[in-house]
Parts: sequence; C-alpha cells; structure tokens
Amino acid sequence: MKQDSSVLEAVMLGAGNRGYGVYGAWALEHPDKLHFVAVADPDLKRRERFARAHNIAPERRFSSWEELLEGPQLAPALVNALPDRLHAESAVRALESGYHQLLEKPLAHTLEAGIRIARAAKESGKVLMLGYVLRFSPFFKTLKRALEYGVLGQIVTVMWRENVSSMHFAHSY
Repeated sequence: MKQDSSVLEAVMLGAGNRGYGVYGAWALEHPDKLHFVAVADPDLKRRERFARAHNIAPERRFSSWEELLEGPQLAPALVNALPDRLHAESAVRALESGYHQLLEKPLAHTLEAGIRIARAAKESGKVLMLGYVLRFSPFFKTLKRALEYGVLGQIVTVMWRENVSSMHFAHSY
C-alpha cells in the first residue's frame, strides 16, 4: 500500500508492551502521521503480531535489532522500545546507521552509556528524542496551559507524587 508522502515512515525495534501497545497502537490510530515499515523482535509471536497489525512484508520482519541495522536504511526514523539493558548499543548503532530515533526511557542504565548515546546523536546529526510520553498527555498539556496563562496564580511550591502500581514500581525504581 502506497503511503502519503507526509506520513512518517519508521521501523520498530522491540514489539513488546511499549512497542506494540503504545507506539504501534498510536500509529494505527494516526495512519496519516506514522507508518511502520519494518519490525525487529526476537520473540516470533510478538514480531508477527506487530507485523500483521502494520501490514509489514515478510522480508522486513527481523529476529534481532542487529539484523535490521546491518542492512540498508529502511525509513528515516526508528522507535527503539528494546529492553533498557540494550539501549546503549542499539541506540548508538541506529544513529550511526542514519536513523532519527525515539528512544524509550530510560536513556541508558549507566552514566557512561548515556554519554555514549549523547555523543553518537551529536556526531550523527540525527534527532534523538527520549520517550517521556506522558508530557504529551491531555492532563499534562492542560496543566502546562494553566501554568502558562497564570490560572493557578503564583506558584511557590510544587509537590509531585506519582502513584504507580507494583508492576511499574518493580522495574522502574
């Protein structure tokens, strides 16, 4: 199927919860903005589920992110939703391969790895965006507007509390 030239084409690294359920779902809800043309995931079921949902040709379904990045560049952009421990190596390789990249948080698991990624982004001249996606949610956009327009008056202190579930807590802190 031929895509409109204004639609951003991208590849997906990691078709698990974030890849399939967040970014993949958003692309399906907004086909006029984003279209995935390739997927890499070592889990055959996840890879095939993502490929079917996004109508990705069999030759563009990869069993590893390394395999996808070894070949020619398949799109201008890439969503990196791989496990945290793979962020440093995969993000650097994707930038070196010419992809603009949305990298799911956290940036990296060590300070050194984060610095490597930042340097690779600067040297490549490609856009690297971190996936702190809640900043675009309706709640935060409304709060930002209220702050910008002074609806809340002068702010003297802020107390922030994120009530996370035990599952989120188990892998995030």
